[in-house]
Amino acid sequence: MSGGKCKVGWSVVTSPVNRGGLGIPDLERFARALRLRWLWLSWKHPDRPWAGLGTPCDVKDQALFASATSVTVRSGATASFWRCHLLGEWPLCLAYPVLFKHFSRKNRTVMVALQREKWIHDPRHGKLVDILP
Repeated sequence: MSGGKCKVGWSVVTSPVNRGGLGIPDLERFARALRLRWLWLSWKHPDRPWAGLGTPCDVKDQALFASATSVTVRSGATASFWRCHLLGEWPLCLAYPVLFKHFSRKNRTVMVALQREKWIHDPRHGKLVDILP
């Protein structure tokens, strides 16, 4: 080795031993899997003490989780208004990112958001007119 450059490709190093690799786990993928599990557990068990504290997940993690899961909205008590697929292929936060960034309460459930149309009053400073073209 010279200058800190590896002579073996990372894809070979992280491949299973039976496929000619070294079997070393890809830490980036492993960390992403753990963060997605965190999202799943906070979704599945909202009564746990840590569920409301937030997650270390970034936008890519949330987008991957949203694309890999499907939600059936019944009462709307657990479905996220902004992050679940309610109106098609994309969650509202990805379908309308400019609108989403102006809202202050991004963790409302469908049930809470639709009660007396509370989601309409969520834009920062209460001015939805400034957001629309």
